[in-house]
Amino acid sequence: MNGAPIPGMPVVVVLRTPKPVQWQGEVVAVRETSLAVRVKNAPESWDPNGPYVVICGTPGSRLTAQAHLVARNGEVTAFKVLGNWKPLDLRRDQRFATDLRVEVRSVLGSSRQQGRLIDVSLGGAAAVVESRPGGSQVEIGIVEAVPIVSVPWFDNRQTCKVVHDYLAGAIEGRFEEYHGCSGYAAGVCRGTGGAGLLCLFHETDKSLAWGLARQWQRVRLADGMTALQQRKQ
Repeated sequence: MNGAPIPGMPVVVVLRTPKPVQWQGEVVAVRETSLAVRVKNAPESWDPNGPYVVICGTPGSRLTAQAHLVARNGEVTAFKVLGNWKPLDLRRDQRFATDLRVEVRSVLGSSRQQGRLIDVSLGGAAAVVESRPGGSQVEIGIVEAVPIVSVPWFDNRQTCKVVHDYLAGAIEGRFEEYHGCSGYAAGVCRGTGGAGLLCLFHETDKSLAWGLARQWQRVRLADGMTALQQRKQ
């Protein structure tokens, strides 16, 4: 996203009171230091002196700025933007949508409140609560049963552990490093959920299957475990 919102972009207007209120809508027009928006279920009268925050864009590439109410004309409300637009999203990893009941707890304080976990990623999570938790650090605890699913190794990574050992530089790709694999001997990988994928070590390095495998990289998590993460395009 560029350094300013554009018409048609999703917008959230937040009134930062002790119990924040927010409205969702879209950007109607943008000027150098002002913004016109159309929101759903707009209040009959806006607080003329309220501290507003405007958030534009979609999760992963949103911009935010403090704002001051200027005027209202029918369904459209104008705000003066105070200061520069700043990126809101600090998480760059892919997000996965969830809908789980959680308890958000202040690490150093006694604040506890119920909320909903709406997405998770390698770098963090997002939860919706009624009011901003106290302090600068919080803990999120899931308070409902989470279903356990069996995920086969074969998915859109289209490869196996030995292939990623080679791509990560853990092995050099010598014949003696992979010839003992039963999948290599059979010519078909048995570690890909029975999908019948041809063993990549029977293909050239420039094949389509190797290209798909290279779209993923092995990363080490904070707890010492490893996982596969899609490379950024």
